[in-house]
Amino acid sequence: MGIFSPVCTQIYDFGTKKSNLRSQDGISQPTKIIIHHMAGTAGALACAKSHLNSTREASANCYIKDDDIVGAVSENRRAWTSGGKSVGGKSGRWADFRGITIEVSNNRLGDPKSGKGWTISAKSYRSLVRYCADVCKRYGIIPHYDGTQNGTLCMHKQFAATACPGEMLEDLITSHKLEEDILTEMGKKPDTKPEPSGVRFRVQIGAFKSLAASESFAKTFSETGKTKGLTTVIKKEGVYYKVQHPSTGFDTKADAELSAGALKQMGHPNAFVVAGN
Repeated sequence: MGIFSPVCTQIYDFGTKKSNLRSQDGISQPTKIIIHHMAGTAGALACAKSHLNSTREASANCYIKDDDIVGAVSENRRAWTSGGKSVGGKSGRWADFRGITIEVSNNRLGDPKSGKGWTISAKSYRSLVRYCADVCKRYGIIPHYDGTQNGTLCMHKQFAATACPGEMLEDLITSHKLEEDILTEMGKKPDTKPEPSGVRFRVQIGAFKSLAASESFAKTFSETGKTKGLTTVIKKEGVYYKVQHPSTGFDTKADAELSAGALKQMGHPNAFVVAGN
């Protein structure tokens, strides 16, 4: 059984099909939510079944229509949802490794090219808010649309040349209405303080005076146990060789803090966030 939100009304577990472990890209847990619409009026379960059983390379972590919330791709796995011709510098693949992806059914069809006219029902919107709030609570995500690919609340169209998620959902996201409703459900307030420009954030998991010792530690970390597949980099500072995850760093301190929390649960109790380049 995969990892699914307790607010799901049904689980249709894809298992390992049409997905990848997040750890393949050095991601320990989701750090954002990416909203899609189905571009159709199918039921939540019907859409999930269609994705799993068709030859189309498509999947999502969750499917929603009205009161139905169907968990499909386990939350520790990257669903194949945000593909397409990349825009904005970062691809749908990059987004899916970091995001919980949600397909929301429409109750009215619109223009597939412009995105105009697509709507969702009030019940679907309520289910979307409930599901997002639960995901955010469990992973420590503060939902915020900032217009960039680094926001914690994003749309498919920010990563691919598409009109998805349609006019209504786009308006709800860009007006900050969705994030406000999610935060209300969570009982929280947003923190939109920008991160310093050009700074990369990593989680330090070890420091050694010997380069050989640091390399041995990093190799064990990346090749064995619960952290197998996670990347590292060794930074020399003073007399110490410091082992940090991931090799490329995180865009935000919040992402790094989430990773540090996960690594502590994986057997690295002294993990902490550092800033650098």
